[in-house]
Amino acid sequence: MLHSAVRRPTPVECAEFDATLKLLLACAKAQCDPEADAGIGSLCGAGVDWSRLVELSERHALLPLVHRALVGQAAVPEEIQQQLARSYLFRSARNLLLAHYLHELLAEFKTAGIAVFVHKGLAIGAMAYGDVMLRHAGDLDLVIPRPDLARARRVLESMGYAAKTDAPNERGYHLGFRRKEPDVVVELHWALTSSRWPFDIDDA
Repeated sequence: MLHSAVRRPTPVECAEFDATLKLLLACAKAQCDPEADAGIGSLCGAGVDWSRLVELSERHALLPLVHRALVGQAAVPEEIQQQLARSYLFRSARNLLLAHYLHELLAEFKTAGIAVFVHKGLAIGAMAYGDVMLRHAGDLDLVIPRPDLARARRVLESMGYAAKTDAPNERGYHLGFRRKEPDVVVELHWALTSSRWPFDIDDA
């Protein structure tokens, strides 16, 4: 019943989605020079569903890469260029804010003698693309040794961050902290995986 209730896309719709997806994948390359990459320009032709492209870019956190690849492409509608630019600038401002507070946090952890490394978010942007602006982040993820959790918590609380809960659940491996002004969330990890996982990742 469920299968028969779902309308199958027509061949034309499939072709349009394929063109959109091909352009999205081309934009998602780690290294991209829109002026030198003729492939991007050739994919910006007929068949691209621009609203769908923006939606997919947002959903898969690829909007910075799509904006970088499509800026200045004549075939991209002006309203889409503006929409991508607005979203990119808004998220980039957020990234800059997070980067500022990340440097502040790392300095305080260093002073406290707590070993820490940055996980996900901004770190992926720096490592994968060489630019923290190309991987927008929603929060800051920090990994510390499990024995330093109590001290790390005191450091965060002294900086105005409050724990979202008093303690993680029994199988938890991170604890969330938030400061209100400005709104910054820190996820403090002492393991890389939950104990629910069928295997462990060596913390060292």
